[in-house]
Amino acid sequence: MNSILAATPEQKAAWRTEAREARTQRALSLRSDFHPDDEQHWRDLAARYGVRLPAYGVPVTTAAMERWLHRLGISTEEYLASQGAGLDGNGSSARLTDFMVRNPTWPLKAWVGLLLESLDAGHLRRQGRRLPNE
Repeated sequence: MNSILAATPEQKAAWRTEAREARTQRALSLRSDFHPDDEQHWRDLAARYGVRLPAYGVPVTTAAMERWLHRLGISTEEYLASQGAGLDGNGSSARLTDFMVRNPTWPLKAWVGLLLESLDAGHLRRQGRRLPNE
C-alpha cells in the first residue's frame, strides 16, 4: 500500500472517489422512513436545545454517541442507566453498542432525536452544563 504522502494526484483523487462512494453506499443502507412528525419534533427539539441534527447518512458509532452525550451534557453512565439491562437479558448493564446492535440501520440523526426526546421528557438530566437556548 502506498503512503498517502507519496501518492500521485491521480491516486489521491481515486481514493477520494472511493471514500465518497463508500459513504454514499453506507447512507443508502440506513433507514430513512421515519414519520414526518417525528422528524419535525426532532428538529424542534434540536432548535430548543441549540444543536444541529446530524445528516441522515451518518451512522451511529460509539464515538458519535459519546460526542453527542458530551455535547448535551449527559453523562454516559446516566444514559446507560436509562437504557436498563443489556442485550444478554441476564441483568447485565447496558453498553453504548447495544443501540447499534438492536438498530443496525438507524442513522445517528434518529438516535440524537431519541436522546433529545428523553432529555426533554426529563428521563435524562444534564450534568451542570447549560445549553445556548436555556
